[in-house]
Amino acid sequence: IMALGLISLIVELIMLYLVLCKNVISPLKIFAAASDEVGAGNYEKIINNEIKLPIGRRDEVGLLASTFHNMASRIAIYQQRLKKRTTELESSNKALESFAYTVAHDFRTQLRTLNGFTEILLADYKDKLDATGNSCLLNLKDGSQEMNLHLEGLLSLTRSVYSPLSPEKIDLRILAEKILSNLERKEMRCRATIHLPDHAIAFGDQNLLTQVLEQLFDNAYKFSAQEDSPIIHFFYEQHKLETVHTIQDNGVGFDMQHEKMLFRPFYSLHKPGEFRGSGVGLALAKQIIERHGGRIWGEGQIGKGAQFHFS
Repeated sequence: IMALGLISLIVELIMLYLVLCKNVISPLKIFAAASDEVGAGNYEKIINNEIKLPIGRRDEVGLLASTFHNMASRIAIYQQRLKKRTTELESSNKALESFAYTVAHDFRTQLRTLNGFTEILLADYKDKLDATGNSCLLNLKDGSQEMNLHLEGLLSLTRSVYSPLSPEKIDLRILAEKILSNLERKEMRCRATIHLPDHAIAFGDQNLLTQVLEQLFDNAYKFSAQEDSPIIHFFYEQHKLETVHTIQDNGVGFDMQHEKMLFRPFYSLHKPGEFRGSGVGLALAKQIIERHGGRIWGEGQIGKGAQFHFS
């Protein structure tokens, strides 16, 4: 009797195992395979029933299979829409980029013509014009040159938006040394005392980050040039979630109420002609830093210098 009972128990366990395999383990294996395909983006294999989900079952497993199949179908539809919109956006961006370059080229051609004729008038007819006439011509020349700077700035902004990113490990100190050397050679601004870190490692596009440093160092030079002893610091601080790099000067500074406005194109806190520039330097730096997933902000006090931080 005991032997028969043991045999009966074994048979029941075998039957239970077979039922579990059919109703639970096998569907789980199918769901696992289907999940792998969805994770790989192969939604068609689910939609076309290449992986046969147990949709026909009238239990919780069948309901789950039907829900899974519908989910894969909706994701596939959304993915197709996303690809279409991405293609349309890329096409639109290329058209805008082409338009910007065309307009800038046409304007610059006209500005060069205007500037050329103005210089001829100043050279050949200066003595025939009164003070007012000469002043008007000088203003016209200065205006055309300023407009050309603005166009150059707009082109730089356009390039920063559309140029592809090529991230790599970079020592910003090395870039800073080259930039500072070029600035000093170009404009003979050698009075500033420069403090650089031993190294400043970052990960990003070297060409674009070079533009960021060029703009920030140029600003530091420009706004501290009137000081008796200009001082520029470049340093970084390591925080838990980010590394923050800072360029600091002891120049004219700014009112913190206007900090957000500084990063708008062509916005200036100073009178026209007081400080040279294209008007897009900080806007360009902001655009590039944000493309890298970072942030940039400024701190300053009137008459006590400024700091610009980026991560």
